[in-house]
Amino acid sequence: EFYERIGFNERQIEIVATAMPKREYYVATPEGRRLFNMSLGPVALSFVGASGKEDLKRIRALKSEHGHDWPIHWLETRGVHDAASLLRFE
Repeated sequence: EFYERIGFNERQIEIVATAMPKREYYVATPEGRRLFNMSLGPVALSFVGASGKEDLKRIRALKSEHGHDWPIHWLETRGVHDAASLLRFE
């Protein structure tokens, strides 16, 4: 298995196997090891999770249509309806 080849022991493999995909990450360095949670809130997730061709196409269209206010409109399409106040746009 991959993790055995990189030197993980049984406990480390168990930690990685039970971690939540794309949310929990296990880091092992000579200084120590740690499982950490990268859970993101709705605002951050709306941007970081946008990587598909359709998402990027929509972002370009919103930027063209709304200029620097495009993030408000993007967040609203993603279900974040108080986007203007969250981004401090007035």
